Amino acid sequence: MSEETNIAQGDTVPANGTETDGNVNGDKMPDDNQLAYETYKKALSQRHKFKEENDSLKAQLEQSKQRDLEDEGKLKEKADYWKTKATDLEEDFKKTKASFGWNQVKSQLSTELLKSGCVDPEVAISLIDKAELSSVEV
Repeated sequence: MSEETNIAQGDTVPANGTETDGNVNGDKMPDDNQLAYETYKKALSQRHKFKEENDSLKAQLEQSKQRDLEDEGKLKEKADYWKTKATDLEEDFKKTKASFGWNQVKSQLSTELLKSGCVDPEVAISLIDKAELSSVEV
């Protein structure tokens, strides 16, 4: 008998105990086509994994860009709101300053009119044109 059968493994082993084609099991070495196919399958599997990961990263990047645009839009809205608020406050300040200034002038005029003998300084002040008064330099 030239070959012995290993009952536990079901492998055929040469009678002299040497290996065939470099395998202990006696299996044939894979041919070039089989190696190429296995390499192709492995590369295809890796490509598929990398493509899924790439698609996932692209989706995350797109979401991040979208959030940034939304945040930027919110920032622009907030900036516009605060610019408007600042403009309104500046106008209110100018009005208050002008009103305060007029009240100061009115008070001083009233005092001077009373010193001069005016009976009702309010009536006299109401006859004064504020625009002309503001153009007078002291």
